[in-house]
Amino acid sequence: TRSISQFFRFSLETSWAHGSSLSNARDLNLDTTAAFQLADEANRPVYVPARTIVPGTGAVRFTGSRLDPRFGQVLEYTSNLASESEQVTASLGGILGRGIQMNLAYTWSNQRDQASGSNFGSGTTAGNPNVFDWAPSNFQRRHSFNLQLTYPAALTLDISAIGRLSSGAPFTPIVGSDINGDGSRDDRAYIFAPGTATGDAIQALAAAAPGRIQDCLQSQVGSVAGRNSCNGPWQSSLELQLNWRPQFAGLNRRLQVSVATQNLLRGVDDLLHGSANA
Repeated sequence: TRSISQFFRFSLETSWAHGSSLSNARDLNLDTTAAFQLADEANRPVYVPARTIVPGTGAVRFTGSRLDPRFGQVLEYTSNLASESEQVTASLGGILGRGIQMNLAYTWSNQRDQASGSNFGSGTTAGNPNVFDWAPSNFQRRHSFNLQLTYPAALTLDISAIGRLSSGAPFTPIVGSDINGDGSRDDRAYIFAPGTATGDAIQALAAAAPGRIQDCLQSQVGSVAGRNSCNGPWQSSLELQLNWRPQFAGLNRRLQVSVATQNLLRGVDDLLHGSANA
């Protein structure tokens, strides 16, 4: 932290963290010897015999991938996954005119972790769900801006405004069916090149999507999409807080009563346009 003037100070903070022994679930009843491979999808393994796949719909028989068909998934819970996080935060704080306190901060972060397709809600798979890969974390937000202003309206009353702007959350392009036959609909999409029916459909879908989605899909043509390889839109929020510190009854401002808003921008949008046109 360093003072850059009588009223402002600048600070720079860095951090690195390594997580170990993170929880994971592995399917012990999955026969990981592939029945065949999809040559058109970078040799993606399929764990059920081709004869058990319904030609018209592509539906598979879950039991075909079981070591013991009397049981479904048999999950072994272990603690052998890891994560890594690097973060840099630069902040500028000080006092503006009329006693307004200001703090502006920017944070750059890089968060990666391992995940399994059979670990509920945390992973997707390009083939074997028991293989753990490194990829951006679900909680990754590469860029984040935070601005807080506090206005002293009176000796016992101040008003704070907190604005946040962060880059989009990562997500994985997936398909709505069980391609590899492991019993879970968590398969990543193969990005076909134009010139095929599927490839042309993907291109048509991408053409109607924002530029960042187009770039993400175009960069992965001819391969299975990576986990959390795309990013959603930037997200913003604004909150207001009213703080009252009474002096009567001998309190001498030792008690604080606060009234805070949550998701104020959405509330204003609702008020002006109605929930149907928000």
